[in-house]
Amino acid sequence: MKPVNTLFATAALTLSLAALGATAARAAGVEVLNEGFDNVGALSGWALVNNSIPVGNAWFQGNPDIFPAQAGAPDAYAAVDFLSAANGGGNVDNWLITPVLDLKLEALELYQFDMRPEPHARSIRALENLARARGATVGVEAAEAFAALRIVQRA
Repeated sequence: MKPVNTLFATAALTLSLAALGATAARAAGVEVLNEGFDNVGALSGWALVNNSIPVGNAWFQGNPDIFPAQAGAPDAYAAVDFLSAANGGGNVDNWLITPVLDLKLEALELYQFDMRPEPHARSIRALENLARARGATVGVEAAEAFAALRIVQRA
């Protein structure tokens, strides 16, 4: 497998009630978090965790010369590159984690029929514990699994 040398975050992050489904989100018209990444250096409540070996650069403001943001100003995105590992060598393992949100627990209120009493894996307490365990692996209170939106591999 080729090493991942560059990873860019989303051009703009908008979390809404999409966890409940696109139709429910549009119907509710509720926006829980909207971060346009206009100033990455002033992100409030976000955790920037660089576990790269050896540690190099942190997340930085987007560079429109590489590619423009999907929305907003041309540099309105958070970026990280191969220099997250010092001098561009080593393993890149750099995280940008949203502030703690209770979206999943709120979404599960719509699925009470599927929830079970503890100690079942689909109990509220089991889900909270899983979020805490994931958070502990990256040094924050709680975290949720995610998927990278763009990965650029260099030969």
